[in-house]
Amino acid sequence: MGIQNSHPYNALTIYYYDSSDYYNSYSIKTTLGMVTYAPNADWASAGTVSTGDYSKMYVSYDIPVKDWDNQPTEDMRYIYDKYVRLDRMNGEDMFNSSISSFEDVQELAAKMLEIDIEELKTAYWVATAWLYDYDAGDYESIINIPKRLSDEEFNDFLIPYLN
Repeated sequence: MGIQNSHPYNALTIYYYDSSDYYNSYSIKTTLGMVTYAPNADWASAGTVSTGDYSKMYVSYDIPVKDWDNQPTEDMRYIYDKYVRLDRMNGEDMFNSSISSFEDVQELAAKMLEIDIEELKTAYWVATAWLYDYDAGDYESIINIPKRLSDEEFNDFLIPYLN
């Protein structure tokens, strides 16, 4: 008995990431691609068929070609993940008035991770370039290893900044 019988569906997409740091940062883009099985190979057509009717299902895929020499380091991905989480919180107005701009979020993330702002910007750019298939160009390597925080430490650090 396959998933089609045990859990009928109208469409199915499988996302491929090279690191959970991208997945955890709520990215709408996958690093290694995605495969969709849907009516006419189009997720938007899922509502046009009855659940469990696979007669019009086709596969589509989006798998970019990657230059693995440009893959961010583990530290860069970690910095990216924490920064993006903070930026999302700011977008949801979760911070008090001391955090109101893009630059404020960058400073807060750098402070939290105990790195300088330029290292944060570099890590963010390299990870974003990898994620969206840009050429990151030449950049300075991250020198300082970011402070690793548990979820509890992450939350505790933010208490003074929250609404």
